[in-house]
Amino acid sequence: MKAVAAAYKQRSLKDLQLTLVTHQRELGDDPIIAVHLGELRDSLLEQNLLRVIEPFNVVEIRYVLHFPNPNTLFYRSW
Repeated sequence: MKAVAAAYKQRSLKDLQLTLVTHQRELGDDPIIAVHLGELRDSLLEQNLLRVIEPFNVVEIRYVLHFPNPNTLFYRSW
């Protein structure tokens, strides 16, 4: 849970995903924790997407999907 908190504090979707994969047995086996972590992951994804598009008035979806920072848009369902 410390690694999850650290990833959230850093707003790092990549770190959260790596933590979930590394500790799948401890975190993914409990259905309640899995639901909350899924919501946390979705929240981080939304925050990161907003951070990417915030400086722009108009954004093309193609640009957002190919944004060069993999930490910003790292997403994989588990």
